Amino acid sequence: MDELHLYPSYALSAGHGRVQQPGRESLCPATRQQRQHLGHVSFPCRGVCSGHMLRNPRRGGKATNRSCQTTLRARNREGAAMEKVDVHVHVFDRLRPEFPRGVSALAPADREATAEQLLAEMGEADIDKAVLIDMGGTDIEQHNYVAHCVRTWPDRFTATGLVDVADPAAADRLTELYEATPIEGIRLGGGLGDPAAEQAEDLTAYPLFQRAAELGVNINLYGRSDGVASMELLVAAFPGINISLDHLGICPSTPLVPDAWVRPRFEQEPLPPATYEQILGLARYDNVHVKVSGEYAFSKAAYPYADMKPMVERVYETFGPERMMWCTDFPWIVAEPGYGRLAQMIDHHLPGIPTREREMMMGGNALGIWFRR
Repeated sequence: MDELHLYPSYALSAGHGRVQQPGRESLCPATRQQRQHLGHVSFPCRGVCSGHMLRNPRRGGKATNRSCQTTLRARNREGAAMEKVDVHVHVFDRLRPEFPRGVSALAPADREATAEQLLAEMGEADIDKAVLIDMGGTDIEQHNYVAHCVRTWPDRFTATGLVDVADPAAADRLTELYEATPIEGIRLGGGLGDPAAEQAEDLTAYPLFQRAAELGVNINLYGRSDGVASMELLVAAFPGINISLDHLGICPSTPLVPDAWVRPRFEQEPLPPATYEQILGLARYDNVHVKVSGEYAFSKAAYPYADMKPMVERVYETFGPERMMWCTDFPWIVAEPGYGRLAQMIDHHLPGIPTREREMMMGGNALGIWFRR
């Protein structure tokens, strides 16, 4: 069953003419070498790093350690402010042979939201890096544009790809995508398997999660309301995978209706959603992070979306600042309220928090799990 119409920024498959969705201070040698090489801050290792370094030709042979699970705890040695990372953006070019992609009401063939446009917005807002969330489709060729962007600006971008969970060969498709492109993660929307399943092994997505764990691939989840129990089964079964919950963890149960700015909107979604306590319960798993984004899609209020503030506060209380990551959902927010205003959302939601915590949410946490290939 096609459920992806609920998720505006997920997969846009070719041939579909409708919207589709998608030891605290101890550093291991690999982590220390990696951060010295990259010129970033020191990150502590959670103790699961094997200490080996890998060279990835897709990023110019940079030495990275894919297996080290890290979290921000300090500023860099020079005392400069932490780099800021927008951990959820979409980029796409106009439909052309070298950059095939699906089309939809949100991303018609003649629309573009290019890396150059994103970099201009980032420059104005003083944002250093971004994680590109592919939305072109699940074919390898439909990842051509995000792969091009990462290879062109390797110090500014990394990317996630798309894999069809329902494909019986999804695990092999992930391996092929990982080997062919510079992606560091995948985004999964819609169903993960039978919502009534009682064991992770019984879920359709289980083999895909197994392969992601083997490859060291991050997973972004933008689930549906009846799939929260499935999410928890998989999160618990794979503690070594860095898992991020998109858009404050909201799993929509209501229809998407594009608004006047052609942005994805869930006007009827209750706040907080009925499943939100279940989502907050995922905080018991250390590998789960939450993206602070998507307010424009769910809020009933104008910017700065005051009705979303209590939900952000709950995330802060349950997950803590070390597992929250700010992002904008470019390009949907450029016309309204504007990229620069979205860069101020943490200050609106959580005024008065310590500078260190703000830096963690604005980029430090993201640097711990992205830009590792």
